[in-house]
Amino acid sequence: MGAIKLAVANGVITFRWVFCASTLGAATTVIASMLELNQDVLSWASLAITTALVTVFEVIGGALGGASFNPTATASFYTNL
Repeated sequence: MGAIKLAVANGVITFRWVFCASTLGAATTVIASMLELNQDVLSWASLAITTALVTVFEVIGGALGGASFNPTATASFYTNL
């Protein structure tokens, strides 16, 4: 039963990661405009948001009994922007 629970938790956290990661570009623009930052810092804002999301998702994964996800592909995509 533990393996099934962990598999479901992995699916849930992966789904949430994909959903959040798909909005990184829009979220970066909105947050940067709310903080009145110029276009020069958008790459740094994207890095900060991605780092915060990975940290939050690691904590959530630990709370779900060790559920994991792989943010590597998404994070590497956004480093090239």
